[in-house]
Amino acid sequence: MALGILALCEATPRLVLSVLGGVIVDRYDRLRLLTVIQFLCAVPVFAMVVLYFLGVLRFWHIAVLETLLSIIRSMNPTASQSLLQDLVPQDELMNTVALYSLGFNFARIVGPSLGGVLVLWIGVGGCLIFYGVALLISGFELLPIRLSVERR
Repeated sequence: MALGILALCEATPRLVLSVLGGVIVDRYDRLRLLTVIQFLCAVPVFAMVVLYFLGVLRFWHIAVLETLLSIIRSMNPTASQSLLQDLVPQDELMNTVALYSLGFNFARIVGPSLGGVLVLWIGVGGCLIFYGVALLISGFELLPIRLSVERR
């Protein structure tokens, strides 16, 4: 039951806000939007880290923070996929999209398995910290990227 509720908290905002996310991605700088999304995603994750280590993390905290995280991430797929055309030459776009899809689906398969192993090695709190730090690193790695003006 709890897993189903969390799946609903994760999927509903993405379904409802995906159209709005597409509009926002079309109107604003995709690269900067994607960078902001990475940093904003770290906020609920680190909130969960704090609640976990304080020993007060409850299911409703997880549900609320997962809903917030999903709201923030609702623009992420649209922004990242539309950014591909700005990053690679047109003749390589099909291969880029295929490679992006491969990486995305590989992460969806391997990620939960790796997460299960990491829970055994570093615990739940360690996994949450790892996720938050990965989001921050991702955001910082996007900062120095500059797109050529003619490609926009």
